[in-house]
Order: sequence, then structure tokens, then C-alpha cells
Amino acid sequence: MKAPRPNERGVAVIGGTDLVNALRLAGVEAAHVAEPGSGASVDVPRILRGWISGGKIGVILVEEGLLPLADDVVASARAGKNVLPVILEVPVHEVTADTAAAYYKALSRGFLGLDVVLEAEETPTGEDVSKPM
Repeated sequence: MKAPRPNERGVAVIGGTDLVNALRLAGVEAAHVAEPGSGASVDVPRILRGWISGGKIGVILVEEGLLPLADDVVASARAGKNVLPVILEVPVHEVTADTAAAYYKALSRGFLGLDVVLEAEETPTGEDVSKPM
């Protein structure tokens, strides 16, 4: 992994073990495991305050069940005059192949304000890989 340039800001994630481990593999700069409903979730406001005030994080991803624990911290950060860090709620839902298109369409509509259309993909042999086997 290359070192960030002085004007670059990293990505941080706070959430359950699966989400945090997946994003650690993707190279997030900072991570904290806190399962919704567990004792570790009491640290959420403190962790977020540290990342917000530290100035090294540009995007903070928070698992959806944890964001209500830090409503005041998030509201304060969003009300400030700084654009960064951007704090995004990450939905963590099990999605089956049958419901994936509808789920991602609704998700993109909510976050981006536009629809994302998932199309069927075929392998070089012509096999349709978008349908469950």
C-alpha cells in the first residue's frame, strides 16, 4: 500500500466484524469493530469524534445500526462549515439473488437520487451468471 499524500484523506469504517474486515482488506485507513447492541457500541461517539477532529479522515462509513448512537456527533459534524469528513450510513442486509436488483435500485435511489439498472451478465461460454443456480 502506498503512503497517502499530505493533502489526501483516508477512509474509516465502524461496524460489525464482517463489514470492518472486508473494508480492512480493501485498505481503509482506520477501523473499529462495534456490533449493534453490544457493549462495544458505547465507544461509537468517542471514535467518531476522534476521526472527525483528527483531520486525516475524509470519508467515514458507519454501519446503519450504530449511527443512532452518535446522532449528536453526526449532526454537529454535518452542521459545521467543513465539507469533510463525509459520514455515510452503510446498510448491512443479506440480499438474495432474487431481490438484489430491487434492493440496489432502492439503495441507489436513496443515496444518489438515481436508479441503477443491473443487467444480466454472461460468461465467455454464454452462461447467464446473474441467476442463482
